[in-house]
Amino acid sequence: MKKKKKNKSLQNFLILIALGIGILFFLGRVYHLPFFQPLCNKIYTERCNGIDVSHYQGKINWELAAKIKQFDFVYIKATEGASHVDAYYQYNIKKARKENIKVGSYHFFSNKSNGKSQFINFCKHVAIEKQDLIPVIDIEIEEPNINELTIFLQLIENKIGTKPIIYASVSYYNTYLQDFDSYPLWIAHYRTRKPGKLLNDKEYILWQYSETGKISGIYGYVDMNIFNKGFSVNNILLK
Repeated sequence: MKKKKKNKSLQNFLILIALGIGILFFLGRVYHLPFFQPLCNKIYTERCNGIDVSHYQGKINWELAAKIKQFDFVYIKATEGASHVDAYYQYNIKKARKENIKVGSYHFFSNKSNGKSQFINFCKHVAIEKQDLIPVIDIEIEEPNINELTIFLQLIENKIGTKPIIYASVSYYNTYLQDFDSYPLWIAHYRTRKPGKLLNDKEYILWQYSETGKISGIYGYVDMNIFNKGFSVNNILLK
C-alpha cells in the first residue's frame, strides 16, 4: 500500500512539473520573457525568404525576430480600401526598420471604394521613399472591379516608377487577373509541394506556401514565403 502511494505521489509530482513547464513556455512566447527565449529560439527555427504581417500577429518582438534571422524581408499591411489603416502598421514599420530588416508595405484592395481614393489612402500613410521593397496589392475579394483596380495599379506605377506586385491565390489569378499578366505576381497556395499551374504560362516571383509558420518573436502563426527559382530579393527591391 505504501509503495502504491509513493508511486502515485511521484506521478502527481511529474504532472505538476509538466504543467509548470507548459505554463512557462506559454508565458515565454506571449510576453517574450528574456530567461525563456533560449528555449523558444531552439524550438522555432523555420526558415523562409520572407514573411508578411498585419495586426493579426499582434505586438511583434522585432529585436528577437531580427536576431534569429529566420527571414530576409517582411511585407507589412498598411491600408485597406479608402480609409482603413492597419492598427499595427506604424509600430511594425518603425521597429522592423530599426532592426535593419528590408521592409515593404501592402494594400488590401476593396470594391467598396474607387481606385483613386484607395491610392490616396495608401500614399497618405506609407512613406514610399523610405521603403526597401516594391509595394504589393493584395487582391482577395469575391470579384474585383477591374476598372477601379486598373486605375489603382496605374496610379501606383506612376508614383513609384515601376509596376507594383500583385498578391493573389492561384485560383483567383486564373479566374480574374489574367489581363494583368504584365505585373509581377506573388501567389498563395498552401498544403502542397508546389503551387498550382497559372494560366498563360504566367511566372510568379514569390510563393506563399504556408499560413501557419512559426517565427521567433511572433506569437501565433505567420505567413511564410519563398522565391521562385531564378528570383531573389533583388527582383523586389524598390530602386
